[in-house]
Amino acid sequence: MKKIIFTMFLFASFLFTSSAVNSATINSLEITGGTLEMSGIIGTLNPAAFSNMTIGGYDGSEPLAAGTEASYISTSIATLEWGVLGPAAVYTAQEDGIYITNAPAVSGDITDNILTLDLSAWTLYWIGTSINVGSSSSLISDPECNSNCTSPIVTTYNANDGTFTASWDGLMVGGAHNGGLTQWNITGNVSVVPIPAAAWLFGSGLIGLIGLTRLKKAKNLISSAS
Repeated sequence: MKKIIFTMFLFASFLFTSSAVNSATINSLEITGGTLEMSGIIGTLNPAAFSNMTIGGYDGSEPLAAGTEASYISTSIATLEWGVLGPAAVYTAQEDGIYITNAPAVSGDITDNILTLDLSAWTLYWIGTSINVGSSSSLISDPECNSNCTSPIVTTYNANDGTFTASWDGLMVGGAHNGGLTQWNITGNVSVVPIPAAAWLFGSGLIGLIGLTRLKKAKNLISSAS
């Protein structure tokens, strides 16, 4: 019986380790900064009202009209003053109204300390126009595209403090800026979903089983002494 309990305990420990370390779903993704570059012009991203992004959803919206960086804060994930290119903003959307539809919701995963992200809904609002410039870590690069290509998201992740970086190229498709390649480098903080309640219940059940076994053994000892 002791061997069975010990084996179950080791199995439970393995489950806890696997769910907490080897693979975990993100439940929080906060953008703290970064840069946007196009044609050699670099702008610094500033966190806005929706910088703590919704996992499994979309954040922010297209501003009602072209304005200043300050006027974009309330509707955006991040804003920037893009040098001679003027002010711009970022939000996420299933449809940007012009170039893309059915972009998946923001999601992410950490497996063996490697962060993967799906920011396919990443949308740039610039000069009164919304253009999707998103990507994902799972994107497969087009071997026939030699320049001006959307690239997969490449990330770094620090398991000690939850910080991350992510970078990718996002191609503008259509409109007056057709063919422009935007280069993104973002920084942020990420946290993962806690160990599922079912796992904790399983562990509690093991503890209870051990307790019952000890109680039964104690009763048997008392009966033998009598």
